Amino acid sequence: MLRNPALNLVLPISVWLAGIALPVKGAEQITGAFGVALSQTFNADTVIGRKTLHDGRQAFRIEPTKAMAFFSRYSVLVTSKSDQGDRVYAIIAEGDMEDDEECRASQQILMTLLEKKYGQEQENKISSQRYAAKRITQGEKYIETSCAGHNVTLTIRYNDISLENHANSGSEFNVEKLDASGL
Repeated sequence: MLRNPALNLVLPISVWLAGIALPVKGAEQITGAFGVALSQTFNADTVIGRKTLHDGRQAFRIEPTKAMAFFSRYSVLVTSKSDQGDRVYAIIAEGDMEDDEECRASQQILMTLLEKKYGQEQENKISSQRYAAKRITQGEKYIETSCAGHNVTLTIRYNDISLENHANSGSEFNVEKLDASGL
């Protein structure tokens, strides 16, 4: 029995679906998830927490309007360099899994659903045995699922590359100012 009750119902169906080639008629455009749209103006009133990422960017924890059983933590990354205000360029959801097997089974269910909606997965050059990433790309937007970490975490990320590049322009690290004494 898997720890996530949703998997106990969905896993047999996904195993059945995995053996069927599902035709994708007019794949939907990647626009966002969990009630949040990529490129929407960020509403700071929805923030329930924040964390600083390794590169100094802020991830804002939110309570989604459309949650999914696999995930317990949701966050967005925003740009503050837009004339229209802070805009969402990434939507990230994470869920803790019992083990790698549960994570990969959950990831397969997600990919089956995503491929049916958005089109086929593309080869992901950053994927490895340790970081099992799968990606669907449409122009400047992508959806990536992964299983990673010592405490296995299933992650899904919706990303707008052009907005991310805009957000990160001018935020280069000054290597001379970094403290490398701990390396």
